[in-house]
Amino acid sequence: MAFRDRRKPGPDPYERAAQRMADRSGIGGTELDENGELPRPGLRVGGQVIGIRGQLLAFAGLVLLALLVRGGSGGPDLKRSCTTPALAVAPTVVAADQPVRYALVGPSGGGDVLLAVDAEALAPDLTAVPLPGARDTKVVGRRRALDGCRVTGSFPAPGSPGAHTVTAFRLTGSGAVPLASRPLTVRG
Repeated sequence: MAFRDRRKPGPDPYERAAQRMADRSGIGGTELDENGELPRPGLRVGGQVIGIRGQLLAFAGLVLLALLVRGGSGGPDLKRSCTTPALAVAPTVVAADQPVRYALVGPSGGGDVLLAVDAEALAPDLTAVPLPGARDTKVVGRRRALDGCRVTGSFPAPGSPGAHTVTAFRLTGSGAVPLASRPLTVRG
């Protein structure tokens, strides 16, 4: 009696099982690449496969780009000084309502600091007293402690074009004392 081979021609059972799994999961078949090998796992972009290293490099590049667009986080360059108060703003010429970064250095302790635009002084309720002829006087930012002799941050530029003055005040029990001032130009 002759033994008959009843197997169907085509892929073996393991290949058929792999094909069924791929069909059910929606990830595509098990087509072989031009070298006759199974495709590499990874992210497919335009027919190219990007591996884990490529994905990590792309992510790091996006993070770096986001930091550059944001303008960094350290504020403008200003040498740390625990004895002499100083203020730096960047950029010094800016469009209305655009972010302005600042760095303030000076002695730690003695009260929080607060920035104001076109302010001669701060009233007891921490509102800005305008400089003579100022149109856009306001307190910017929030109260910050001058820990480690340096503080950085940002605030929106005034809305009115022209020359402005940014002043840092130290808040003490007896009032606000001006520490340092810098010019700021808003272009219209």
